[in-house]
Amino acid sequence: MTQLGERYSEVGFQDYYKALVASNLLKAVKDQRMNLWVDVGPGVIRGSGTIGDKFAWEYQYPVTLKLDGQQSGSPPQRFIFTLRIQQTDVRVKNAGLEVTQVITTNAN
Repeated sequence: MTQLGERYSEVGFQDYYKALVASNLLKAVKDQRMNLWVDVGPGVIRGSGTIGDKFAWEYQYPVTLKLDGQQSGSPPQRFIFTLRIQQTDVRVKNAGLEVTQVITTNAN
């Protein structure tokens, strides 16, 4: 998970981590030794433009999450993930892009 930090702004990664903790997914994977099954569907760019002096995109895609363990599991949970991605200094982020916000919407 920490390997993904390079793709996020500092605030964006903190929000991503807080969402994992608040949803109890991280706890279930760690404490109950559950396996997290993830299915990601094709995405679409919902918008683009300039925010301040940086170009940004809003990218949206469907995600299905399911927890499976040796003795228990959870039904699939469907979400729509919306990422706000913006240009950044290549001296700071090698790709020249960073995720500044992650919005998850329940799609069940």
